[in-house]
Amino acid sequence: MISTKLKIGLDYHGVIDSNPDYFKEFCCYAKSKGHLIYIISGASKVFISDVLEQLRLPYDYIFSILDYCLALGYIEQHDNGLIINNLAWNKAKSDFCRRCNIDLHIDDSDIYLQHFLQPYCLYDNIKKVCQIQNGQIINFNQHPSVAIDSLVAVIKKPSC
Repeated sequence: MISTKLKIGLDYHGVIDSNPDYFKEFCCYAKSKGHLIYIISGASKVFISDVLEQLRLPYDYIFSILDYCLALGYIEQHDNGLIINNLAWNKAKSDFCRRCNIDLHIDDSDIYLQHFLQPYCLYDNIKKVCQIQNGQIINFNQHPSVAIDSLVAVIKKPSC
């Protein structure tokens, strides 16, 4: 049997903020179908939650690279500013997605892509399309329900 309930990761900067009305409707439709939405961003959890509240964009969980790296000591504060362990920062999204069994992450940056083993959809916020590693294109110019249904068709997973 195939489960159609997905855990979808969405980046904030470059994805959600590039078309907030669309992604609000995307998240509303996804949640109405039982999918889980994980906002996965470099910004702090406080910042992202405030913005999402203002947008009234529904989600299930926020993961902040900044908060994660600060908690693990991968960022040091010095007089001249912050010193960031770039490798730890760039791997944080993939590590989180792997630990939480995220079925697909949608992001506009290919910096993180090299660390992902699970499906990653590279979003072009100009063309409003997303390319998965297997070459399939998800068209975000269409209604969000069509985009979600396309994701479900591409990312089928066995149910337990």
